[in-house]
Amino acid sequence: MLEVGFVPSFGSGEPEIVARKFGPLAGMGDVAFRNFQRIKHLISDKERPKLIWTNSLLEEMMKLFKAITIAAIIVGSSLSHACDVEFNITLQTFGEGVLVELRSGEPGRSRVVKSARSSGGLVQFAPLCPGSYFLAIGDDESVSVTPGRIFENGVVYSSRITLQRGAGNVSRKSRKSL
Repeated sequence: MLEVGFVPSFGSGEPEIVARKFGPLAGMGDVAFRNFQRIKHLISDKERPKLIWTNSLLEEMMKLFKAITIAAIIVGSSLSHACDVEFNITLQTFGEGVLVELRSGEPGRSRVVKSARSSGGLVQFAPLCPGSYFLAIGDDESVSVTPGRIFENGVVYSSRITLQRGAGNVSRKSRKSL
């Protein structure tokens, strides 16, 4: 048996006729090829269909379509909820102006995500992505460091921080060690 189909030609833009031998014709290489050549010449260029979809081609196209659809769903869902965390800090500094750094990671392996100068009052950091964060507060080499918090997507976090020397759950660290 000889299966004949048309596939797009990448060079000329015109479809090309292709044949695949299977069944009884599989062992008759020359005879099958000559029969294919006769069929090819009998079909004029005007009568050629653009593409005949075979089962194997349809199966491959469906696999590709499914893969693209799944990838689009994954990317779309991760982008729609990417970074919608908000962190509001009520800071009491007793009139002292300080630099408030929001850092991601943990002390020793962190980076500054956002920073703001404050003399007290509300300090807001948004939008943030989910992750682990802590605050470094101060102007000199030695800063006050808060415990780390893990922020989840779509949540508004609030903290009240009162700066006072040598008390509370805020430790002092060298800015270089962060």
